[in-house]
Amino acid sequence: SEWRKVEPQLSKLIGVELKQGEENKVQLRGNCSSVGVPMNPGSPVGEIQDADIARIAGDLPQWQTVAGNLGFGQKDIVDIENNNKGAPADQRESFLRKWIWRDGSAATYEKLSEVLERLEEKGAAEKICEIAQERINKTNNST
Repeated sequence: SEWRKVEPQLSKLIGVELKQGEENKVQLRGNCSSVGVPMNPGSPVGEIQDADIARIAGDLPQWQTVAGNLGFGQKDIVDIENNNKGAPADQRESFLRKWIWRDGSAATYEKLSEVLERLEEKGAAEKICEIAQERINKTNNST
């Protein structure tokens, strides 16, 4: 059936095993609700998808501080800056790609939103949650 084709990809996207049925519609949970994006407790967001990196990077303020809060050292940050001199958008995308490569499935929309909230970047945190919600809505509509 069509479900058998979609289910493995969907499970990987959101990070949980799913079973066919309406009750398994996925929604965001957790701290995104504190920035004004309504969430359903209990369903994980999932790892950041490659297709969303450019949008996220465009809304990412003070990426160096975000990187430091995600465990990047000063040398890592300087390397990203030096490899993308004069191109702040490229620096932000490069940072996100390195974080996703380093942390794998732990590099989630929710984790990034949590860091942004801690840094009092509520607008950016909300935007990340909105991007994640759009991703999940697309996933829900394709099942």
